[in-house]
Amino acid sequence: VPTQALLLMNNDLVLARSADLAARLQREAPASLDAQLVRAFALALGRAPTDEEHSRLGKFYAAQLALRNGDARRTLTDLCQVVFNLNEFIYVN
Repeated sequence: VPTQALLLMNNDLVLARSADLAARLQREAPASLDAQLVRAFALALGRAPTDEEHSRLGKFYAAQLALRNGDARRTLTDLCQVVFNLNEFIYVN
């Protein structure tokens, strides 16, 4: 429902957990964004990203990095928030 989507986009708890995951990714996979994406999916979804997901999130990261004036930590936090908003993360099959 729309209110659930807004909660996940604006909730302080979700934002804080996104920042925590971003910090963990930077610690565990500091060498590259590709490694961080793979690790984020493994931790959040228990699988690797598809080629399309990898490509889209890479483009998102590049665009967001420009908006964040090169702040890699905040940009990675934004990316983690996107992962937390995936239907696969939110709903149990």
